[in-house]
Amino acid sequence: MYLSQTMITLTLLLLLTGTLVYQTIDIHREMVLNEMKASSVDLKSSTVEHVVNVALPKIFNKALNDAELEVIERYNNGAQNPFFNNVSDALNFIKERTENLTNAYLENISEEYSKMGYNFEYTPIKITNITMVDGFTFKINYTFSYNLSKDGVFKTKDVNSYQYCTVKTILDAYHYVLLSGWSLKDWDYRKMIIIHENSGKNLTDYQVLIKLNSSNFNFSKAKSDGSDIRFTYLNTTTNTEKNISYWIEYWNSTSENASIWIKVPYIPANGDAIIYIYYGNSEATNESNGDVVFDYFDNGSKVSTWNVNSSAGENQSDGNPAPSYYAYANSYMYKNVNLTTNKIITFNVKTNGSGDFYFLCNNTGGGQKYTIGLGGNYISGFANTTSWTVGDTPSNGFNAMSDTWYKFGIVINETKATLYYEQTTDSSPELPANTNGMYTISNNGGYIGLAGHNETTWWDNIIIRKYTNPEPTVNISNQTLIYISPSNFVEDSNSPSIIDMLAGKNENTWGYGIKLVE
Repeated sequence: MYLSQTMITLTLLLLLTGTLVYQTIDIHREMVLNEMKASSVDLKSSTVEHVVNVALPKIFNKALNDAELEVIERYNNGAQNPFFNNVSDALNFIKERTENLTNAYLENISEEYSKMGYNFEYTPIKITNITMVDGFTFKINYTFSYNLSKDGVFKTKDVNSYQYCTVKTILDAYHYVLLSGWSLKDWDYRKMIIIHENSGKNLTDYQVLIKLNSSNFNFSKAKSDGSDIRFTYLNTTTNTEKNISYWIEYWNSTSENASIWIKVPYIPANGDAIIYIYYGNSEATNESNGDVVFDYFDNGSKVSTWNVNSSAGENQSDGNPAPSYYAYANSYMYKNVNLTTNKIITFNVKTNGSGDFYFLCNNTGGGQKYTIGLGGNYISGFANTTSWTVGDTPSNGFNAMSDTWYKFGIVINETKATLYYEQTTDSSPELPANTNGMYTISNNGGYIGLAGHNETTWWDNIIIRKYTNPEPTVNISNQTLIYISPSNFVEDSNSPSIIDMLAGKNENTWGYGIKLVE
């Protein structure tokens, strides 16, 4: 194979750095099957040549991608020397990989023909020359031969042809080196998320809701249950990323909607925090963990940590989802969660009678000042939730429909408490923008409590998190970065790039990295 050094200097870099990940060499299978419907041996032979000619650009790009991944894999495994010591090494790898992939593709054609009663034999394809046409196009010369026969009709041909392979436009093509920090080298995609602080306060370990949908996230690139997603926080001072905790509240890849809570280490007052969501790793397992994300997290399975009175406890067969807590008539349970102001409490609840949720109480949970009444029970010191108002005197509690799960939330700041509720048809109901339900409060204690008045009330998914007003806003980038290199490679202006290497400045320096936009 002949290849001019001058011809490959710039463009081969772009090829090496501008390739995409392909999951299979059977790139045009549907096209193959359609064109294989031709009945005569002559038409079948023409189809073989046409299919190879059309498929070759895709195969060539995959070979380039494999070359990139080989370098990265050796680097990550601690190899002492570069995978490609010189230009010839790189070209030989690309040539051999293109040949192997194309021959495997010819084998697929042979199998399809065999199903139709044809006998198809071939000699392996050989790449004889690679020449540059322009900055993004290469001419690939190749040869192979084949014999095709059916019912006594034979066709033999020696193919000596070529194809033009054009590389996709590259957003960035730099020399990259690996940072010393943590890396998600096995993830294929990432998006940037910018979280803006609106209250004028520095926020530490603040829980933020990330809502994904078809307009800001490609669910087909992630696992169907979302178990491969990961989040990192960018330290803009050191330009390093660290993984952060998350909890998947809701994930539906069919409807393409998801709600995920993340714990952000630091958001500067009136400033931005940069978060990355990674996805696209079929081997990843779920790391969703509400206990780590929230100040308090209880999915109805921790009854042993509560003080339980009479007929209350844990229900293993009912919940949102199961298990959950329950309290029969004249029963209650309570727990010290060290509840303070500047917090939000959320929980799911349903009832076939009436019950109460207590907060900022001192211990037992019975007859406390701050309660939410369910099922029309008269309560003291809180809201008639249907009109979003609050008063000091007793008022009617929330007249919930029987056996229907609702989501309640209580916002507690320094001087006011605000209540909101919604049925759970929305995976993560938001705090209403204009809420008049406020009540001047004084912290009476760090306990929460659950109580039943008549028949039974159930509670589930009790969560306490930090709160500031107004809360941070979330902006999810429309661009998806595809990282063939590990995600936290950065440009190194002091080391030779691949352009330099192919031009002869080969100093065995690592850094064959790329960045593309989907």
